[in-house]
Amino acid sequence: MDTGQAGQSGVGDGTPRWASVFRVRLSLASYLALAIVAVLGVFLVGMRIAQRSTSETAELVGAVESRFEPVLRLSRDLGEALTAFDRRVIGLSGSPSADDLGAARASGTRLLELYDEFARLAPGPPAGVRPNLRDRLQAFQQQGLALAELYRQRGQHARGALAATEALASRSARAGNGVESGDQLLARKSLADLSRSAAALRTSMIELFAAPTAAAEHAVARDGNAFEALVREHLPELSQSPGAAWLDLEREDFGTAMRGTTRFLDVQRQITTTRAAFTSSGEQLATLVAADLQKPAWEALTHEAGRARVTAEMAEAHLRDVAASVLGVVLVIAGILAYGMVGPARRLLEGTRRLAGGALEARVPRGGLRELDELALAFNDLAAALHTSQSALQANQAALEDRVAERTEQLRHLANHDPLTGLANRRELEMHLAAAIDKAQAGVDSCAVFYMDVDNFKTINDSLGHQFGDLVLQGIAARLLEAAGEDAFLARLGGDEFTLIAEGVPSAAAAESYAGRIMQAFQRPVRADERDLLVSLSIGIALCPEHGDTTAALLRAADSALFHAKDRGRNGFSLYHAELLAAASHRFHTEQALRRALDAGDLLLYFQPEVSLVDRQTTVVEALLRWQQPDGRIAAAGEFMAVAEQSGLILELSDWVLRRAIDAARALRARAWPQARVAINVSAQQFLTGRFVESVSDALRRAQMPADCLEIELTETALQTGRLAVDALQELRLMGVAVALDDFGAGYSSLKSIDELPLTRVKLDQSLTRNMDSDPGAAAIATLVIRLCQGFGLTVTAEGIERPEQLEFLADCGDVQAQGFLIARPAPIGDIERFIAAMPEEVAAIWPKVAAGSRATTSAREPAAVTRLRPRTR
Repeated sequence: MDTGQAGQSGVGDGTPRWASVFRVRLSLASYLALAIVAVLGVFLVGMRIAQRSTSETAELVGAVESRFEPVLRLSRDLGEALTAFDRRVIGLSGSPSADDLGAARASGTRLLELYDEFARLAPGPPAGVRPNLRDRLQAFQQQGLALAELYRQRGQHARGALAATEALASRSARAGNGVESGDQLLARKSLADLSRSAAALRTSMIELFAAPTAAAEHAVARDGNAFEALVREHLPELSQSPGAAWLDLEREDFGTAMRGTTRFLDVQRQITTTRAAFTSSGEQLATLVAADLQKPAWEALTHEAGRARVTAEMAEAHLRDVAASVLGVVLVIAGILAYGMVGPARRLLEGTRRLAGGALEARVPRGGLRELDELALAFNDLAAALHTSQSALQANQAALEDRVAERTEQLRHLANHDPLTGLANRRELEMHLAAAIDKAQAGVDSCAVFYMDVDNFKTINDSLGHQFGDLVLQGIAARLLEAAGEDAFLARLGGDEFTLIAEGVPSAAAAESYAGRIMQAFQRPVRADERDLLVSLSIGIALCPEHGDTTAALLRAADSALFHAKDRGRNGFSLYHAELLAAASHRFHTEQALRRALDAGDLLLYFQPEVSLVDRQTTVVEALLRWQQPDGRIAAAGEFMAVAEQSGLILELSDWVLRRAIDAARALRARAWPQARVAINVSAQQFLTGRFVESVSDALRRAQMPADCLEIELTETALQTGRLAVDALQELRLMGVAVALDDFGAGYSSLKSIDELPLTRVKLDQSLTRNMDSDPGAAAIATLVIRLCQGFGLTVTAEGIERPEQLEFLADCGDVQAQGFLIARPAPIGDIERFIAAMPEEVAAIWPKVAAGSRATTSAREPAAVTRLRPRTR
């Protein structure tokens, strides 16, 4: 039977002809329109009925909100204000301040204001409200303020008595420790007894004021009588020594203390009586407020709420009737729609299943609602189109398989090669190196591994950008391929590291010659993005099988040799030997231990002061990093800083030192040294990050310290970072941070560059100061450098001062500061506080001529070698 014809006539689907005709004439939209009209009619009628009940409910709720809710709220607030005032007054029992007394008065005023507001808003005087309630509230307020005043008087008497007792005890203690008589120190038993008696009186008074009890009062009277008896007993002796004036002061303070104690006890008794009356009044008023105000308000609110609830229940019943009516209409409409939609939908579902099973010849009879009939027609067209497309899909499948094979080959290449340079990656390198090792062990051919790293590539990335750095890496890879030759195997391991495997290298000399040829190739600039750039390599060399017979061993040996080449100054190569692996292992273990020490808190800061020879005062203390070893030994920074710089830990260590140094400056300014400044050493890597100034600013802000508490010390190596360092120093100077050039004289910085840098201090290297007191040539150089730096407007600090003769030499050079073991060795912050306080005496003890020499130099100083025509404002 033809399914298309059966669908057209409406026969063959098991339904009568009249039903088919009905479904064809009415669409789904028509059914839905009728349903919406029916539901909307029922809904409008029901809502009209419910709206009337809802309006009545709203009117009742509005009356409750406008008339009774404010009264109830004010009655509740009045009770809370009564309790708050009671607590505020009782909370003054310690030693109230003026702010506390003001808060108590405000709380009492708030209590009366709330009652007045309640009386104004109440619809009428509630039954049972006592007419004198406001007067009682006002009396309660006055009782509380009077009690607060008694608390204040008690605290005042206690402080006065304690101050007099403290002066009495302190003066007695000083006399009890001894009295100077000419060149002798005399101490008598009478004064010692008097000191102990005064101390006992002070202790008993403190206990009385902390907890006034009868026992404490008795103890004060007992200790006071004892002190007075001692004074009378030794009156003649005390009148002579320490003297009548001292004795008068003792008697005056003793009398003040005892009078203050008596007044304290009198006020305490008044407080006890007043507080009991205040508490009783508060309880009575709380009961009155609850019974006369809150309860009537709640009863009125409950009555109106009951009326609103009845009305709301009626509205709810009307809404239920409306919902039931709407539901009935919806169910009827749903039944009609189900009858006209279920049969056609089942036929479509069955046809879809057959089509999904692969029967592309499946067709669905037409019929049902207009939309379902059109859907059956579209389904039949889709089945025919799918049948047509199947052959086209089969034709395309072969082409797709060819494309997949091509892409698979591309992915296999990407898996073994670096996407940036096209060189082999680590995986391909290890496979090739394993094959080369097998050939070398079989005696077929020898091989050498060259581990290469681009010198200072991070500087290129940071200064010129990563995109330009990628172009440079591509140029380096091309140059390496050209220099290595066709037989060599070149791979990029990541970053700026390359590895080259050369077979047929018979000896170490041949390997070194090969490395020299590679380095010679980089004497010419590498071109990247229309720019010529000179780059250099450091190369580590390992031979197979002399230096290893496995892939991991050869790469580790070449890496150790590379590290040695970098240690020797970069732009060179190094052949592996056994000691390099031990050194690498030591560096690794040191790095790991240093990381654990940073987390475990085993790092310390020691401080070494720098002292001005003019006034013998400490001007700045240099923070020096130390590491406490597990055996208790304190390791200096020179033992581990090189490893920290090579491993990248220097940034974390520097941040730690920055924070701890600022904390130390804050501690020194809070105690022994108000103008304290702490100097820290910084490395070139900190400037390369570009975030050093931000780190300093954040650390100062978190510690709430000014910028002048910090000084930055940098060496000439840090200046080699170029504009990064200079710009950062300019920003630091604008903030107010001092900048010092450390180890001056050990490098090659020109005086012109020093003049252009934003420096405040120059620290002379020990090579300039070591022999300046014994070698005329060294003395002339040191004098010239000091005079030139002073002419530039810079403060000069001489490092490595270990002999008094060096101080004598420096004393003739003007305002020079000294630092070294002769002045003070590096020490923890606790010792530094003592050094700072005793520094003038320490310097005078080291060499008494320093003070005289400094004064003479200050008063008759020779003119500087260079006269500045403008002040140094950096």
